Amino acid sequence: DRALKPDEKSLAANHPRIGMEPNAAGVLAIARKNYREAETSLIRAAGILEASQPPQHAEIGQVLLNLAQAYRLEKKLDQARDTLERGLAEVTLGWGPNDQRLPQWMESLAGVLRAQEDFAGAEELEIRATRIRVLRGIR
Repeated sequence: DRALKPDEKSLAANHPRIGMEPNAAGVLAIARKNYREAETSLIRAAGILEASQPPQHAEIGQVLLNLAQAYRLEKKLDQARDTLERGLAEVTLGWGPNDQRLPQWMESLAGVLRAQEDFAGAEELEIRATRIRVLRGIR
């Protein structure tokens, strides 16, 4: 386990490898249902990665998706929605409008919209996600 950890002393504080450690801690905290700790770790990871990577980088997208999940589980639906909308806009820009990774984002955002009773917005995202899945031949 220790051999896999980046040597924080030899890397810059905003090095992307450093950012993935709090992401992993955040995911673990979600699994343990410690959502406040998850939120703190994931905000830190997002800050490090956003300072060291281009906005559309896949790792930033994954951290934002994890952060939105923590917000959703904490019932912070407005923050979850904002995080997912911002992240979806960024990854769509970087990956293109029909990337096979987008349906996961769209379905996560649709779930938050449904919880906020924005059924029309949720349905629109689900239709877009389905179109991408059909276009790309994925389930």
